[in-house]
Parts: sequence; C-alpha cells; structure tokens
Amino acid sequence: MLWCKKCFVSAYQIWFVWSCLASLVQGATILSAADLQLIGYRSDAPDSVAWVNWVPIQSGTQIHFTDNGWRADNTFRSGEDVLTWTSNSVLPVGSVVVISSADLDGLSASGDQILAYQGLASNPQFVYGLDFSGSENPPIWDSDATNTKTSTLPSGLAGFGSLAVRHFDNGQYSGPRSGLSTIEFKTAITDAANWNFSNSTSFASLSTEVFVLASSVPEPAAWLLWIAVAGSFLLVRLVMQGRRF
Repeated sequence: MLWCKKCFVSAYQIWFVWSCLASLVQGATILSAADLQLIGYRSDAPDSVAWVNWVPIQSGTQIHFTDNGWRADNTFRSGEDVLTWTSNSVLPVGSVVVISSADLDGLSASGDQILAYQGLASNPQFVYGLDFSGSENPPIWDSDATNTKTSTLPSGLAGFGSLAVRHFDNGQYSGPRSGLSTIEFKTAITDAANWNFSNSTSFASLSTEVFVLASSVPEPAAWLLWIAVAGSFLLVRLVMQGRRF
C-alpha cells in the first residue's frame, strides 16, 4: 500500500510538471515591443516586408501589419492595407519571414509607414514601427497621421521598437546576421547606417538569411523541456526502486 501511495504521488508530480510545461510552450505567443523588428521593405512592386523575431513564436500566433497611420488621438487612420500573418509552425529565435501579399501591396513609393501589432485595431498591442517617409535629417515620426504617408509613433515603441529613415522606395538591413547578442542585433538594426536603400531599382528579393546569436544557451522553453524530461525519468526510476518522497 505504501508503494502505491508513492506511485500516486510520483504520478501526480509527473503530471503536474508536464501540465506546467504544456501551458508554457503551447498556445499563441503574446509579443512585446521589439520582440520582432522589421529588417526590410519594398514599395516598388511587388511590395514586400521582411522581419526577424527575438522570441520563439508558437504556431497559431497572429500578427497584423498595416500601412495605416497612427493618429495623435491614439486611433488608426483607415482606408489602407492590413495584412494578418498567422504562424503555422514554431519559429525559433532569429527566423526571418518575408511577406509579399496582395493584402499589403499598397506601400507608397513616395513614402509610407508599416506598423506591426497584435489584437484588435481598436485596441492594438504594438510590436514594431517603421517609417520610410522622412525628409528631415535625422528623420523623425510625424506629430499626427494626416494623410497616407504620415504617422505618429505609437506609445511604447521608442528605442528598439521602431525605426524612422529618410524616404527611399526600398530598404534592407545589411549588417551582420551572426555572432552578436540579441541586444547587439537590435542595436544594429535600429541604426540606419546598417541598411541599404534604393530609389531607382527594387531589390531582386528581400533576404531570408536567418540571424544566429553568439550565445549557445538554449531558449527557456528548450531547457525547461529538458529539465522536465530528465525529472520525469528520475521520478519513475525512484518509484520503481521503492524510494520514499
């Protein structure tokens, strides 16, 4: 009877560990500002956008991309494109996604902005913003969205969560894609000096080359999975040996 009690307790412990792990690694990913960064755009047809993620993105995660401007009263202008991207697999850190779709084919060659967010347009949770309409030096976001080429910077996106560049039809990050930390990559991407721009010709295609971090430390979900598996085997072995808990 004592062994059975121990079996029950151990089985419950194993179930609890796996349940906690499942709640951690499953379900759509809720992103924060700068969890992804835009690393390329093309407003010369075919319009396209490229981005990199700095946290694992789970299958079923949805992210919206729009060139509607954000107004000073904290609402979107309307009438432009909104593309909803849905992950159909788990994306590890450093993955690069290039989107070329009729749902985002209205990027203006005379300057525009791209805002990435989750949730409803009436209450968006912004992740990143790119403005390529600037004529100032250095370029800045607008004080309000008064036409299709203007947008204010949504709250919370200052720093690594946004980039404003001078007007070019096409642009792409051209800095290193390996050997840096996450913070170093974010810093490099936020520096327009690490980008290539063109008005006369469109890039043949935006690069899909992934980013490789300098650190080899596994992502949290990976090492927690390893701990859970190892712990489960240990518990089973102790039960089989009749150990007390």
